[in-house]
Amino acid sequence: MYAQLGEVAFDLITYFDGLEASRECTYAEHAVIEGKPKLQYTGDGLETLTINLVFHATYCTPEDEIKKLRDMMAQHKAQPLIFGDGTYKGRYVVTALTETARSTDSQGRLLDLVAKISLKEHVGGSDAPAGEAVDDGKPSRGALKLNQAAAGTQRVITGDLPWLHETVSPLGIASGAMTGAVNVLCRISELGRMTLPGIIGALPSVVAPAANLGLSGISGLASTGAALQLAAGARLDTPGAIGSVANFLRDLPGTETVAAFARLGVDAPAALRAAPHGDAVDAAGSLIAQTVGIAQSRYADLFADPQARDFARVLTAGLPLYRRVREISLASADRVPADSSLFGVSLKHILRVA
Repeated sequence: MYAQLGEVAFDLITYFDGLEASRECTYAEHAVIEGKPKLQYTGDGLETLTINLVFHATYCTPEDEIKKLRDMMAQHKAQPLIFGDGTYKGRYVVTALTETARSTDSQGRLLDLVAKISLKEHVGGSDAPAGEAVDDGKPSRGALKLNQAAAGTQRVITGDLPWLHETVSPLGIASGAMTGAVNVLCRISELGRMTLPGIIGALPSVVAPAANLGLSGISGLASTGAALQLAAGARLDTPGAIGSVANFLRDLPGTETVAAFARLGVDAPAALRAAPHGDAVDAAGSLIAQTVGIAQSRYADLFADPQARDFARVLTAGLPLYRRVREISLASADRVPADSSLFGVSLKHILRVA
């Protein structure tokens, strides 16, 4: 979690897209006869914050998320703003909410929504009797609990629990990068539960922090993520990427495609059955991997759509690394003590791949 405003939490990886802060001082201007006016400092202005958010159907329900913000604005109350490290920022009111729908389905349901929420600092008495902790700038009880959770998380990261080191050591992660490593592992573990369209939307949020860690082998994952987007012709167009993957998947189950695989000596039904249950990436990747070494021109026998052919090639190249990170996530879930959690969420639940 990056920050929480009232009851609404902003996830750094999936939702959060930028924070702008503005501060000002006020000065009184005194006229001077036959001279320039004099300025006198009178006080500090109220701080304003603008939070940019992106809601996409691959990882949330945009209508539900934007409704939370609308409901908060409609309350006309100051809300406590707490950052993920436990820092209590103060109390803010929602002054503006801008929504931009970038994509919908054929029924008008939102698929891709960009939101901008404007906050203004609220000083003075509280809207409800919340005690002196809010009024005098001290952290609220909720903030203190969050601080305690953060401290517990730090103890996990710094080595009190040996399973974490066993989990990240195969990736060659430096001790100073443990926090980011946990973040990356948790995000990677989600890929096993997603459909291929969902993975397209999630990959950028995995490869960016992973690349910053300099993990051995993660550069291949980053390259695969970039290639997936390029193959779809959609580096900045997630719906376009989803459309490309849809074309790829549409070609897989048809009898003509099965026959085409058979002509190449590949038993498509058997390959799909052998893949882990519910793992769309491994299933499709296993099938395509059996065509490695086949002349690229023969891919036309399998996929009429050129984007689907490109996607198949990229999936083939990235399958070994995908399986490796998936194995690490599964192994880490097995080593996590049952009572371990990050901010109240079970680590075993986070890391377990369905």
